Amino acid sequence: LGSDLVIIGAPGDDDRGLDSGAAWIFRRSPEGWIPSSKIHPRQPGDFQWFGFSVTTDDQAFAIGSPLAGTTPPNHGRVDIYGINGSKPELTRSIRSPLGSDDDWFGYSVDMSSGRLIIGSPGADLSNLEEGCAWIVHEVSGDWHLKKVLRHGSPQAGYQSGHCVGIDGEFEAMGRYDHEDEESRPGSVCVRQAIDPEYELSSVTDDGVSS
Repeated sequence: LGSDLVIIGAPGDDDRGLDSGAAWIFRRSPEGWIPSSKIHPRQPGDFQWFGFSVTTDDQAFAIGSPLAGTTPPNHGRVDIYGINGSKPELTRSIRSPLGSDDDWFGYSVDMSSGRLIIGSPGADLSNLEEGCAWIVHEVSGDWHLKKVLRHGSPQAGYQSGHCVGIDGEFEAMGRYDHEDEESRPGSVCVRQAIDPEYELSSVTDDGVSS
């Protein structure tokens, strides 16, 4: 949701293949919100889930396809579009830097002032399905991967990056599993951005930042 722009993902859309996905762009007008355009994945193919996650900062918008990719399968992709007039323009596609099976890169996204955070809850770093998030910066009209965010005490099955958030000062990364596999209460890590590095804020055992 932007000030004059709304993006609605439709990951189950079948226009370009079964569950290939799509996204609708709505713009504000004196008559209300009206559909402006429908965006599809660049290449047809089943089960991409294009539009599973969407975000905008009014200058650009990003669309996640966590199941995109067949070699390896489901490594994921995020497409970034510029907002130029009424026609969105694809400026960058970013695939999972790990390029592994079931990374689910693009499962969650958030954008703020030329900075983008991308969740990859299936990523296998030091542990199976440890999960992580990636920070991407816009520099002179192009987008560049800057850093990977990991939980301070990562373990297998945490699936960090299920949900993410970013603003001018902080990044947040949620994880699915917090030791107890039956109740799975989850937790959230909050990091403060200190350019060009990132510093972990204080997080209690139950995942509440202090």
